[in-house]
Amino acid sequence: MLPPGHIAAGYLTAKVLTSSLQYNLTASQINELSLIGAIVGFLPDLDFFFAFAKLKAFRIDNQVVNHRKLFPHAPILWLIAGLIIFFLTSSDFGKALGLVVWLSSWSHFILDSEWGIMWLWPATKRFFPFSEAYYSRKYQFKQKEEKSFLKYWFNLVVKEYSSFRGSIEIFIVLIALIVLF
Repeated sequence: MLPPGHIAAGYLTAKVLTSSLQYNLTASQINELSLIGAIVGFLPDLDFFFAFAKLKAFRIDNQVVNHRKLFPHAPILWLIAGLIIFFLTSSDFGKALGLVVWLSSWSHFILDSEWGIMWLWPATKRFFPFSEAYYSRKYQFKQKEEKSFLKYWFNLVVKEYSSFRGSIEIFIVLIALIVLF
């Protein structure tokens, strides 16, 4: 999934969470938590910058560097971070923040589970995708070698959004925009 889908999913997770919690939160705090949820929904993908640095190019090549094998894509780390925030604060905002950090980051992992996530890291680095058959096909994804940065990413976005998962991402983004406005 591309960044807009992860951002929208993190935002929606935070909105659902803050509307269902019985905490005493102001409208301003709910907006802050929604923004934090959107950011945290995307944060695990910051490991792309390490992958890009290792490849020395702004391209995706999971054969060389699979960014989902790096520590930001370890769900247990986000669970621990959220629980630390939750248990180290006594304010309603702090408790809600801990839950938003945990669950908005996990919205990212749930959406990435199509490709596979290291759900049991550090016990194992094994990927757990939705479908083992899909997992074996995923590494066959090869995009035509493109020298132009913009052409490469344009082709990738077109390919992504013309697939079923692209339709799901568009749906998530549209729901987030409806909720936002």
